[in-house]
Amino acid sequence: MRSQLYTGLVLASVVAAAPPAAAYAQTRSFDVAAQSASTGIVAFARQAGIQILAPEAATRGRRIVAIKGNLPVADGLRRIASASGLRLVSFDGRTAVLATAASAASAAAPQVSQADPATPVGVQPETQQANNELDEIVVTGTRARGQTVLTSSSAVTVATREDLDRKAPRSTAQALELIPGVFVEGSGGEVSNNFSVRGLAGGGQQFVQLQEDGLPVFYINALSDTILKQEASIDRLEAVRSGSSGVLTVNGAGATVNFITRKPDFDKSGGTFQLTTSSFGTARVDAFMTKPIAENTAISVGGFYRKDDGIRDPGYDANHGFIFRGAIAQRWTGGKLTLSAKVVDDSNIFYVGIPLTGVGDPKSIPGLSATHGLLQSRDFALVRTRTSPTTGRSFQPIDLEDGVHTKAQSYGYDLTQDIGRDFNFFARGRYTNFGTDFNSIFSYDNSGLGLASDRLANNPTSAQTLARFAPQGGNRLGIRYVDTGQVITGTAALNAINGNGLLAESVIGRNRASVREFNSDTGITWQTPTNSLTLGGLFTRSSRYNDAIGTATFLTDVQDRARRVDVVALNAANNVVGSLTENGFLTYGTFGEGPSRAKFSSISAYATDQLTLWDKLRIDGGARFEHFVFNRLAGDTLNRAPIAGSGTFDAAGNLLVDNDNIIANNYINNSFAGTYTAQRREFNKVAWTLGANYLITPRLAVYGRYATGFQAQEQNEPTNLRFAEGGVRYSSGFLQASVTGFYTKFLDYPQSRDITSTVGGVAITQQLTANSGIKVYGGEFDVTLRPTSWFRLQASGVIQDSSISIGDLTARRNGVVVDINTIDPALRATVQGFGGNRPERTPALNVNVTPAIVLPNDMGEIYGSWKRIGKIYADVSNSLELPAYSVFSAGVLFRLDDAVSFSASVENIGNTIGLTEGNPRGGFVENTGQNTYFARPINGRNAVASVRFDF
Repeated sequence: MRSQLYTGLVLASVVAAAPPAAAYAQTRSFDVAAQSASTGIVAFARQAGIQILAPEAATRGRRIVAIKGNLPVADGLRRIASASGLRLVSFDGRTAVLATAASAASAAAPQVSQADPATPVGVQPETQQANNELDEIVVTGTRARGQTVLTSSSAVTVATREDLDRKAPRSTAQALELIPGVFVEGSGGEVSNNFSVRGLAGGGQQFVQLQEDGLPVFYINALSDTILKQEASIDRLEAVRSGSSGVLTVNGAGATVNFITRKPDFDKSGGTFQLTTSSFGTARVDAFMTKPIAENTAISVGGFYRKDDGIRDPGYDANHGFIFRGAIAQRWTGGKLTLSAKVVDDSNIFYVGIPLTGVGDPKSIPGLSATHGLLQSRDFALVRTRTSPTTGRSFQPIDLEDGVHTKAQSYGYDLTQDIGRDFNFFARGRYTNFGTDFNSIFSYDNSGLGLASDRLANNPTSAQTLARFAPQGGNRLGIRYVDTGQVITGTAALNAINGNGLLAESVIGRNRASVREFNSDTGITWQTPTNSLTLGGLFTRSSRYNDAIGTATFLTDVQDRARRVDVVALNAANNVVGSLTENGFLTYGTFGEGPSRAKFSSISAYATDQLTLWDKLRIDGGARFEHFVFNRLAGDTLNRAPIAGSGTFDAAGNLLVDNDNIIANNYINNSFAGTYTAQRREFNKVAWTLGANYLITPRLAVYGRYATGFQAQEQNEPTNLRFAEGGVRYSSGFLQASVTGFYTKFLDYPQSRDITSTVGGVAITQQLTANSGIKVYGGEFDVTLRPTSWFRLQASGVIQDSSISIGDLTARRNGVVVDINTIDPALRATVQGFGGNRPERTPALNVNVTPAIVLPNDMGEIYGSWKRIGKIYADVSNSLELPAYSVFSAGVLFRLDDAVSFSASVENIGNTIGLTEGNPRGGFVENTGQNTYFARPINGRNAVASVRFDF
C-alpha cells in the first residue's frame, strides 16, 4: 500500500469559481477551442457555470478537443475528460472532479525530457502518476474541497479498491495493515480483532475510530468490525493519524479510518458481480449494482453472502451470513440527498489463544497445530451452563456454531447544498440498531494449562476432591471423557494423552450486547480560492446493554478440536464415586453475571480553517469542544450463590449435603445480586490542532503539526493525549515517498487486570488499575519506487520506541472503587515497578514490503509481500517475550478484459508461527516459568481466489 501523494491543484486553470445557478442537466452554449487542458478546463468551467477540481499533474501535457454548440453540462464534461485521457470522478451539479484515466494515460502522456533528473529514461511521469492514482481527492480529516495528500498537514493514507484487492484482507482489521503506524492483531478471525496506533499498548480498539462514509460506526469502537465488513461495495479506505482526527470525529484521537462505499451513479447503469472461493471452503458471492431511474435520481444495491469452514476448521461452518445494503440519491441545482440502509445478519467464529510450547521460540504442541489448529469442537459446540435465578433463568444455552452472531440495521442520510457561490451546507447522520450474541471460548490463566498428572497430584482442587469423596471410598483421581465416559488413570497413561499429556482450562460464554445509537455531523463550509472555513457539530446518543451471564470455566484435553474431561474420584474398584467437574465444567459465573445498562450522549462543536498563502503555504487549525454525559447501571455481584436443588445449605450458604456428588454444581461464583450500582461520568473537554504545509516545489512538500486530544473511557476519566509530527513528501513518476517523524504522549492511560484477592477469608475477583502514561518516539515511512514501467516496489512501516510510566494504583470491584489495601502489597509493589517497560503487545518495528511485476497493457500484476513484525511483550511486566517474525505472501491480479478480472492471494506461504498476543487473562505477569503457555498465533497458509465481473 502507499499513501497517494498528489501534486497541487492547478491554480486558476483548474479551480474556476462560477455563478451559483449551475444545474447538472442544464443545456449550455459552448464555444471552447481545442487547447491545452490547463487553460481549456478553465474556459469550459466558466461557460458551464461550474467549479472543476483536478490535480495539476493530471492536466500537465494534455489537450482538450473543441467543444462547440448547445449540449448538457454533464455531456460536455465527459467529452472533455475522455478526449484528454482524463476521467470524471464525480459531479454533483456544482463541482466536478477530474482525474487521470489509467487506460488512457500512456497515450496521453508526453515524452520525458532528459532534463528531468527525477524520472528514469523511458519512464513517462504521467503514466506513473496514473498508475499511482495520484489524482484521488482526500475527504477524510479535512473539510477543504480538493485537499490532496501532498498538500495535507496530517499523516494521510489512501487505499484504493485495487490496493484492497491486492491486500485481500481476511478481515476489516487486516485492511488496517495498509496504514503505517497501525499494528493489527489480525489473528482472531473476521471479528473482534485488536489494533493500536503509534506505540499505544495493544489488546484493544481504542484511539482509532472506524467510520463508514464519514460517520463513526459506533462512538465506542468495540465490535465495529462485526457490521463493517470487506465487500465489493467498499470503494476505498482513507485514514488520518492524529492531528485533525481528534477534531473532526469523536473518540478517534489517534486515528480515523474511513471506509467509503460506492454511491448511486446518475449517469449510467453498472455494477459488479464477484465469486470467491478459498482453501478453507469459502462459497461467497458479492454484488453491487447502480442505476439511474430518472434524470436526477439514482439507486444502488449491494452486499454479499458467504459461508466457509474457517482457516482453523472447528468441524462446522465457521462463518456464515450476509450483508445487504441499498441507497437512493436525488440531486438538484447545487445539492444532493442520499438515503441509505444496511442490514446485517452474520455469524463468525472467534479464534482465541491456544496452548503452545517453547517460550521465545514458539512451536506446535503434539496433536495441536499452531498454524491451523484450535480448541473449539463439536464436543462443546452446544452446551448449557448454570446461572443464578436472579438473571431470570437457571440455564444459559451457548451455541458455538452460531458463533458471534450479529443482527443489525442501519439507516442513514447525507445531504449537501451549495448556498450562493462560496458556501456549502452539509448534514449526514445514521441510526444503528445492533445486537450480538458472542458465543465463544476464551483462554484462561496460564496456570490452568499443564500436565494432567501434575494437575491430579498438585492442584489445590485435587486435595479438595479427595477429601470430599473419601467417605465414599475415593482414594485416587482420574480423568473421564465426557463424550465417551472413558476413564484414564496412572501417571504413564495420563502423560500419553494425545501425545502431550496436557489439560487446559478455558472459559465458554455467550456474551450479549445490544446498541441503539445515532450519530450525526452537520455544518457549513465557506470556501474561497485561498481559504476554507468550516463550522460544524457532532452529536451522538447511545443506549447499550451488556451481560456475560452463563460464562463458565471448563476443562479439556489439548488437541485440535478438543474434548471435555471430568476430574473424578475413584475407589479401589476403579469406580467413580464423585466428580469435581460437571460435564467438564469447573466453575460457573467466571466473568460475573451482573448485566450492565448504559446511556450516554455526546455533543461537540468544532471549527476548522485552512488558509493558503502564495499558492505554496497552507496553514490550518481546528478545535472541538465536547460535552459528554455517561450513565450506567452496573449489576452487582455476590461472591457466590448456592444452586438450588444441588444440595442442602445452611443459612450462611455453606453446603451441608451434596445431592449428586458433583462439586462444581453447588455454587455460582460472581452471581448477580439483583441490584445495580449507578455510575456516572460527565466532562467538558477541548481538542485542538495547528498544522502547516509548504510546497517547496510542485513535487516536494514539508509539513508539521501539533495537536491535543482526548478519549472517552465510559465511566472512567478520559485519557488525554498530545501529538507532534513533521514530515516530508515527494512525488514523481519514479518515486513517491512520505516520511514522518512523530511524538505521542498518552497521559493517564489505565492498565487494568482482574486479580483474585482474599477478603475476610473469601476469595473475590477485583480489578487492579495502574494509572500509567505512555511516551512514544517514532518514524513512519511510505515509499513507492517505479524504476521501470513493468516493476513497482512499495514499502511502508513504522519504527518506534515507546515506554510506560506507572502512577497511582486503584482497586475496583464491579466497577466501584474499593480500598487499595485489599490488594496484596507484594503485587502492588510489583506493578509499581513496571515503569520504563515497553507497553504490552506493541512492536518497535512493523514493516511491509511489496514488490510487483506490472503486466503490459494494463493486464494486471504479479506481486509478493514481506511483512516483518518486531518482538512484542505479552504483558506489561515484559516477562513473556513474543519473538519477532516474518510473513511471506504472494498474489496475482489479472484483467482478462475491461469487464472480467481474476485475483488470487496466498497468505503466510511459509506457515510462520507468529504470535500477536499472549494470554490477555493471564494477569500482569504471564510468564509462569513453564514451557507451555497460551498465545494467539497468526493463521497459517491459506489462499483466496475471486472472479469479478464489472458491467
